[in-house]
Amino acid sequence: MRVAFSRAGVREGDNRAWLLRLPEWNDGNEVPELTVMNPELNHQADSLMGWIGAELIALRPHPTLEGMVRLGAIEDDEEDPANWESLALSHIALADVAV
Repeated sequence: MRVAFSRAGVREGDNRAWLLRLPEWNDGNEVPELTVMNPELNHQADSLMGWIGAELIALRPHPTLEGMVRLGAIEDDEEDPANWESLALSHIALADVAV
């Protein structure tokens, strides 16, 4: 995770970022249920956004050319954008393995 955040984390000069909530996962055998509309979490997120001067947009993150290059997953626009999401997830998942 440290490597992933050092590559993809917020840096000086960034004017946007995704804030994600990772669910608690205590049992390695059971995937936690993810609820999209959770009023308590939405309230907490809205409060946090106001505190940091951000805007809450309930959209699924999607990779951009800038982000893919920053991750080191591609160089310029060499990959088909249709492959960026799976490539980004694979690249992030392998970040600690490659160190």
